[in-house]
Amino acid sequence: MATQEHEFSKAGAKAGSNLGKFADDVQANGKDMINKGKNMANNAMDKGENALDDATNKIGDKLGNVKEQVVNFLSDGKEQLTEFSDRAMEEGKRYVQDFEKTVRKSPVASVAIAAGVGAVVTGLMMKALQRD
Repeated sequence: MATQEHEFSKAGAKAGSNLGKFADDVQANGKDMINKGKNMANNAMDKGENALDDATNKIGDKLGNVKEQVVNFLSDGKEQLTEFSDRAMEEGKRYVQDFEKTVRKSPVASVAIAAGVGAVVTGLMMKALQRD
């Protein structure tokens, strides 16, 4: 029986030793798996961050292009409006100058024309008021 106990004791010690080695292996593999997981997570985060940066840059570029197009459109519109306004002012000045020349050349005719236009407008207004 002593031999048997000794054998059990040796087997127990060996099993304990094997169990200890197994636990060490599990722990080492666990640490390795955790480190691999961390690396994978870090890589995924880096890739996500890079993708986000790329998307942000592309959106920024697109928005920059849109902004530039809007600014150019507004600038072109402002230039066209300024040119139109300048032309209208010049035309208006020219008509006033032509009218002044006509009045100076023949003041009596101008007064007669103005009186005639006034009479026509007054007549039209009187008819419109009579209808009401």
